[in-house]
Amino acid sequence: MRRCELLVDQTITFFVGLIFGFGLLVSGMVRRDNILGFLALGKDWNPSLLFVLGCGILVNLLTFQYMIKVKKLSIFGHDLFNPHNSTIDLRLVGGALCFGLGWGIGGLCPGPAIMQFSVFTLSIHVIWLLFLILGMYIAKALEHHLNEIHKEQVKK
Repeated sequence: MRRCELLVDQTITFFVGLIFGFGLLVSGMVRRDNILGFLALGKDWNPSLLFVLGCGILVNLLTFQYMIKVKKLSIFGHDLFNPHNSTIDLRLVGGALCFGLGWGIGGLCPGPAIMQFSVFTLSIHVIWLLFLILGMYIAKALEHHLNEIHKEQVKK
C-alpha cells in the first residue's frame, strides 16, 4: 500500500471506530445492567438490545452484499477479503463459547469494556484486562497444540 492509501485507510478506520463507539453509547451497550438484562432470560429480560443486534446485522448484510456483488473491489481497487471457509469446527465453536461465557459472566465484551475505562474502578479494569490477556494466551496455546496434533495426524 502506498503512503496515501495507508493514510486514507487509517482515517476511514478511525471514523468507523468513532461511529461504532458512538453507537455503543447511544444503544446502551456500555451499560452492564442493560447487557446482563438482555442475557438473563427471566421476568426482567430486556429485549432492547435485540433491536441493536438486528440493526447491526441488517447494515452489515446490506453493505457486504453491495461490496461483494456490485462493487467487487475495494476503494483502492484491491480484491476484497471474502473467505470461502464455511467449516464449523472446534476452533469456531470453542471461540464462540468462550466469548459468550466471558460476555455473560462479565457483562461486557471488549468494545464496551474499553469504552468504560473512565467509569470502572481500577480493580475491575485490572481483573478484566488480566482475564482478557489470559484468554488470548490460552487461545494461542490451544491453537498451537491443535496444530501439532494435526501435523502428527498428517504424517501418519
